[in-house]
Amino acid sequence: FNIMSKTKSGIVSAECGNGTVIALDVILTEELIKEGTVRDIIRQCQLIRKEAGYEVEQRVVMAISCNDSFIADCITESLAHMTAELLADEITVGGTIEADLTKTVAIGDKEIAISVKKA
Repeated sequence: FNIMSKTKSGIVSAECGNGTVIALDVILTEELIKEGTVRDIIRQCQLIRKEAGYEVEQRVVMAISCNDSFIADCITESLAHMTAELLADEITVGGTIEADLTKTVAIGDKEIAISVKKA
């Protein structure tokens, strides 16, 4: 690939050896940032499930707490999706549960606490 100059603001393109040109829009919208944040939170929750030693199909109850309103909004807006992805019977946002495992993780430059227990 040969990186070419930007064709217009936010567009980066590269030329493949066979003459094919690939162009990417590299502007991060708020929607994309929220989607990426939710994906990162789900990934961290899955790692905590694994660390707790749960089977893949184990139903859980989770609590996620943070002091950042953007992250809290991301979780609240995606709660149904997160609940399905994590096989959670319930996810408490901003609260606590009597957990099998609680861990503080980084999401971007913020920290959140994730707690998990078997349902």
